[in-house]
Amino acid sequence: MILLFVGFWELVVIAVVAIMLLDTSSLLKTARFLGHLYQRVQKSISDIRSHITLSDMDSHESDTESNGSGKPPAG
Repeated sequence: MILLFVGFWELVVIAVVAIMLLDTSSLLKTARFLGHLYQRVQKSISDIRSHITLSDMDSHESDTESNGSGKPPAG
């Protein structure tokens, strides 16, 4: 999982600043929003990866079918 090269102490500083700037209710709303946003991004990435994997499999199957021997084409 890539967190855009943000380390632990950077996250701590961001959390402390957020606590100082936001009151409790808006902090909870912001945390919920960020959690939902993170879930949507993860789902989108997963969908894209599975789509790419499926399209790679389809192209590989069509290559072996067009070859007729069941073996992948040479070089």
